[in-house]
Amino acid sequence: MVEAKMKQLGYDEVCIDGTGNVKNINQFAFRNCSSLTDTDFWESVENIEASAFEGCYSLQKDNMSLPQCLKVGDSAFKNNFNITEMRLPKCK
Repeated sequence: MVEAKMKQLGYDEVCIDGTGNVKNINQFAFRNCSSLTDTDFWESVENIEASAFEGCYSLQKDNMSLPQCLKVGDSAFKNNFNITEMRLPKCK
């Protein structure tokens, strides 16, 4: 459903808002969004649930940095073959 709506609107990038409103990316939120090519995560994001970006095989980041010490669920980025490196912050 999300992929169909993104294609309909012509979106290929997701920017998770930096106002502090978005704290959680739900399970399956962008699963199989094959048109999704880029993401930006802001400090407000605390949790990326299981399979949130699974199957988004068009993501084209050479490296991806995730903010703060957050929780990343199982298979959150499964089958994203173009992500060659993921940088995770140190947790205190």
